[in-house]
Amino acid sequence: MTNPGSGGVSIGVFIENVQSAPAATPTVTLAGVACVVSQATFSPGNNQLFLTARTPELAMGLAGRVGIVVSGVVAGKDLAFGWAYTAPPAMFLEADSFTIDGDARDWVSASHGTTVLIACVIRNLHAAYDRAFDSLSLDIPHAGTSAVSFSSLGNSA
Repeated sequence: MTNPGSGGVSIGVFIENVQSAPAATPTVTLAGVACVVSQATFSPGNNQLFLTARTPELAMGLAGRVGIVVSGVVAGKDLAFGWAYTAPPAMFLEADSFTIDGDARDWVSASHGTTVLIACVIRNLHAAYDRAFDSLSLDIPHAGTSAVSFSSLGNSA
């Protein structure tokens, strides 16, 4: 994934039928944004060039087919091809994780002043998926909740 918060990903670009080593390190762009090329290895015996690059973070609205352009391999020509940018997984409430005071039930005592612990897991709620949050709230109609807290569980809350 290369969405905001991910730090980008490392990709390898393998190019065949390259007649000679590039004069300088080739450049790579993804969806028009520069990637950081960390390695360019030319193999003269079989005319192959291998590039390692780190993608930039892209807006999730660009998810789908995006273009990769490699420049500087063949003088005056760019090599272009498509790449599938996969958006992060959707958030969801893990239904089997919902418990009240440790029990898998869907009711709470109507007694006033009774404190209950409601637990559930919201999957894929994480900054690496461009889903940072400062707070969450739980709305239980007619319950009059006053204190709610949440704990992070890896890529979930």
